[in-house]
Parts: sequence; C-alpha cells; structure tokens
Amino acid sequence: YTQGAEAVNTSLSEVTRTPDFGPIATSKLKMGKDCSSNRIWMILALLFMTICIALSVYLVYVKIIEEDNSAKEEETITPSEKEILDRYASYFRSVEEQRQIENSNTRSVLSNNVKKAPVDLKSPARGCSFQCFNRTSFQGIRKREAMAWKYSGRSSVTQRPQHRSSNPGMFHNVVKRQATGSMDVNHACCISTPLSSDPSTAVTDWGATVTVIQFGSWRQFFPTEDCRQAPDCKGCTCGQQNVYTPAVIFVGGTVNVSLIEIPGCCKCYNNL
Repeated sequence: YTQGAEAVNTSLSEVTRTPDFGPIATSKLKMGKDCSSNRIWMILALLFMTICIALSVYLVYVKIIEEDNSAKEEETITPSEKEILDRYASYFRSVEEQRQIENSNTRSVLSNNVKKAPVDLKSPARGCSFQCFNRTSFQGIRKREAMAWKYSGRSSVTQRPQHRSSNPGMFHNVVKRQATGSMDVNHACCISTPLSSDPSTAVTDWGATVTVIQFGSWRQFFPTEDCRQAPDCKGCTCGQQNVYTPAVIFVGGTVNVSLIEIPGCCKCYNNL
C-alpha cells in the first residue's frame, strides 16, 4: 500500500512539472499580456489622431464655406456701379461736367429779394455802422486832408468832399476794395472763393460718420467756399456756415440717400 501511494505521488509530481506550467511558460504568458496591452494603446492613439485630423479638416471646410457665403451675400446686397449710377443719376457728375458747371456760374444781385431790416430802437448797437478803408489808417487820411486844406487856403468844410464818417466833423475818402478779376467775392470783411468738394466720408444729420459713394470717373460734388478775413477789416468776423445736403451713402451694408453736413457759404458775423 505504501509503495503504491508513493508511486501515485511520483506520477502526480511528474504531471505538475510538465513544460506547459513551468517558469518559462509563465514568462511567455506575461509577455503576451504586455503585447496585447500595447497593441490596444496604439490602436486608441491612432484612433484619436484620426479623429483630430478629421475634425480639423471639417472646421477648415466650414470656415471656407462661411466666407464664400458672406462674399455672396455682400455681392447680393451691394449694387454694382452701373446700378447705382442708373438709380441715382442726378447725384453723380463727371469731372468735365463739374468743370463746365463751375465755368458757367454767373453772379447776380437780386435786389427785389433783399429786405431792409427795421431799426432796432432798443438795441441800436446791433446795426451795422462800421466803415471800410484802405490800408492807410483813418488818422493818416485825416491828417493828410487837413494839411491839404491848410495850404490851399480853403477853410470852409462845405468845400470838402462829403464822404462823412460815423464821427461828426471828420471827413475821409472811402476806398472800395479792388476787384482782382478772379472768382473771389468781396463781401463785408469776407473774401470768399467758390469751390466744389467730393468727400469720401461725411457726418450725417444723426451724427454718424458714413461713406459717401464715389467712383473713379463719376463723383458726387458739393458746392462750398474758401473763406478768408479781409486785411485791416474789423467790422465783422468772417466765418463759414455748415449746411446739410442730400447724398448717396453706404451704411449698414446698404445704399441710401441721407443728409450729410458740409461747409457752406462764407458769412461775416457781428459780435462773433
């Protein structure tokens, strides 16, 4: 019995020590598990990179599509040059047409439209009472005339020219400003020159800065003046009055007609 039991134990030991479950088999099993784990991580990394590349390509594609759509919308909203000129023909002129208009301008005085203001008895100083002289001072003119009358032997003031100043007992010759033959207009203490402007931007009547539509050969011209203070003239101050005029503008992606502010006529202001 004992010998039989030992034989069984020996056979069991031999079965337990088979090559399939020895130290070498355990090492191989561990290496197989490591290879499987590394293979899974490589697959996941490749999948992540593929997703990132696909997402980047999609975002670039969407951006290009949006830009194309925006360009098409702008082309649809903004009329062409021909459409604007056809729709607003009266607002645009060529440079040659503008030159012909400026050369055909004539000066005229419409006396029938000028009304004389009544005298303000409460504030008589508001009236216009200054005199215009030449570059020679009034005191120099007065002294020169006094010397002339002294050596001529005439003492009666009734024989002197009757161009009286605002001060009683003083006499002088009033000298008009000479015409220069240019387009300059002399009025009171102002010397103004008619001009035309074609601005590319302007301020509207609601205070916004907008684009004034101008094309290369077709422009929107607006009449204005160059204002200058006449020398040695202190009766009033030469200034410029801003005015509002309609113009074709581009604002908010659309073409509209609106009032814009431009420099207007020169005026001589009292007590400015």
